[in-house]
Amino acid sequence: MILINGVSPEGHNWGPINLDAVGKGYIAILIVWSLLVFAGLFALHINRHLSFIRMRNTRLTIAAVLTIHVYLSLVFLVYPLNGSFPCDAEYWIMSIYLPFGIALFQAQNLQLLSLSSMQKKLMLHPQTRPLVGRWPRGIAELRKAWRHMNLMTRLYTLIGAGMVVQAIAALIIFMVSRKFHNFGVVSHDLGPTKCRTGWEWLPSILWQFLWAWGFGPFVLFKIRHIKDIHMWRLQTSLCIISGLPGSPLWMASVYSPAFGNIGKYWPPAVWFAPGLMMMESVSIFFPLIEIYQSKKFHVSTRAAIDEWEKKRQGLGTADSSARTISTSHTSSSTRKRPDMYSMQALEKCLATDPTELLRFAAMKEFTGENIVFLTQVRDWKAGWLRLAKKGSLTTEARLQLFNEGADIFAQTVSLQTSPFPVNLESKAYFNLERMFGQRAGTSSSNDSDIITPFARQFASDSQSFSNLSVPSQHKSNSQEYIVSLPAWEQPIPEGFNEHVFDSAEKSVRYMVFTNTWAKFCDSQETLSVVSAEGARSNTSSFSFLSRLTKG
Repeated sequence: MILINGVSPEGHNWGPINLDAVGKGYIAILIVWSLLVFAGLFALHINRHLSFIRMRNTRLTIAAVLTIHVYLSLVFLVYPLNGSFPCDAEYWIMSIYLPFGIALFQAQNLQLLSLSSMQKKLMLHPQTRPLVGRWPRGIAELRKAWRHMNLMTRLYTLIGAGMVVQAIAALIIFMVSRKFHNFGVVSHDLGPTKCRTGWEWLPSILWQFLWAWGFGPFVLFKIRHIKDIHMWRLQTSLCIISGLPGSPLWMASVYSPAFGNIGKYWPPAVWFAPGLMMMESVSIFFPLIEIYQSKKFHVSTRAAIDEWEKKRQGLGTADSSARTISTSHTSSSTRKRPDMYSMQALEKCLATDPTELLRFAAMKEFTGENIVFLTQVRDWKAGWLRLAKKGSLTTEARLQLFNEGADIFAQTVSLQTSPFPVNLESKAYFNLERMFGQRAGTSSSNDSDIITPFARQFASDSQSFSNLSVPSQHKSNSQEYIVSLPAWEQPIPEGFNEHVFDSAEKSVRYMVFTNTWAKFCDSQETLSVVSAEGARSNTSSFSFLSRLTKG
C-alpha cells in the first residue's frame, strides 16, 4: 500500500516489470537527477574549505541528501518495479530512510539559526573566555546539563533522540509483526501483497509528518528576522516549505477514491518526490551558486583594487579608477570607490573603529570570529610594544602576555575550545598550538579532561561567558562544569615573542580583505546610494565612508 498502491489494481505483487513509456520515463528521471545530485555533492566536497561552505556543515548536508536520495530512488522505481520488491526491505526503507532523511534535513536547517545566534553573542561579547567542559557524571549532573544547555543544543539533542526512538520503534514493530516473517505475536502472514497494508506502516508517516509539520514551521518562525548575504535563509525556507505537502498528498492518494486513476501512473509515494527533489536541489545548488558568485565578485573587486594601485602610482586617471562595477541590487549610478577597497582602508578601519565591520561580519556573513581575532591580536601587540618602550618587559610581564596570548588562542583559534575557530593554514595553526596549546589545556599531549562537544556547547551558551576585562559579579549555574586553568608553573616556551601571531594574523587579514571587506564596502556604498535616492539622511554610513577615504 505504501509504495505499490495504484500500480497493480488486482493486488498482485509479483507482476511483470513495467517498462512502457511511463516506466522508462521514471527511470530516465532517476538517472539524470542522480547524476546531478552526485555531481553537486562532489563539487561541494572539493570546495568544503571555503568559509561559506564550511559553515553550512558539509558533512551533515551530504548525509541528509544521501539518506533521502535512497528513498527517492525507490519512489521513482515504484512504477517500473510494479511491486516486485521485498516487503521487509521496503518496510525498512520507509521506516528509516524517509524519517531519518527528513530529520537530518531539519538538523541542517537549524545550522542557520544556530550560527546566527552564536555570531550575535560573539558580536555582543567579543572579549570572552571559552569554558572547558567535561562529561556530566550521573543522572543529577545530566539533568543540570540539560537545564543549562542553550536552545540549539537542546534542539539537536531532541533530533538525535527522535531518530533513536524511531529506529527502536521500527525494530520492535518488525519483530512483533508476522507480516514480515514467520514469527511474531501480532498480525498474520498475509503474503507480499497485503503486507503493505496495516498499522505497521503508520509510525514512519507519523514521524515524517511531525518533522515536516511540527519542527519545520518552528524553525521557519525562528529565522524570519535573519538577513544574511549567503541566501541561506531563502534556502532554509524553501527546504522547509517543500517538505510540507508530501504527507497530506500521500494520505489523500491512499485513502481517497478520487486519486484512483491518477494512482495507476503516479503511485502515492511519488507525491513525496517533488518536495524531496526541491530539498536536495536547494541544499546543493544554492551553495554552488554562491561559489560562482564569489569567484565573480573577487574578479570585480580585484579590478577595483588594481585601479586604486594604478591611481597611487600615477599610471591611471581619476576617471578610470572610478569605473563602474555595478551590482544587481544598486542603481546604475553606483560606483565602487577603489580607495575604499584597499588594504590601507581595511587596516585603518581595524585600527580606529571596527564595530560596524564586526556587526556586518557577524550578522550578515557569519565570520565575526575573524574580526575578533584581528582586534585581539592588535591589542595584544600594542600592549607588548607599550611595555617594551617603557622598559617594563619583565619576566612577570612576559608571563602575563603569554597568558593573554593563550586566551586569544583558546577564544578564536583552538579547534577544541573556540566556538568559531578562525580558518588558518595547518602550519600556522600547529605553530600556535605548540606555543599555547598546553597552557590553554588543548594540547594533544595534555591529559586534562576535555570533551570537545561539551566545550563547544558551553562556549556557545550566553550564560557561559566570562568577560576578561570585567569580572563577573554573579556565578552562573553552568559554572559547575567549568574546569579552571591551573596556575602556570612551567617555563614560557622558547620562541615566544611579539611576532608569534604574525603568520596567523597575515592569513586572517588577507581572508578578511578578499572576502568580508569588499562585501562590507559594497553594503556601505549601497546604504549611501539608497539614502541619496530616497532623500534621507544616513549620517553613520556617510561619515564612515568619509573616514575611510581620508588620508
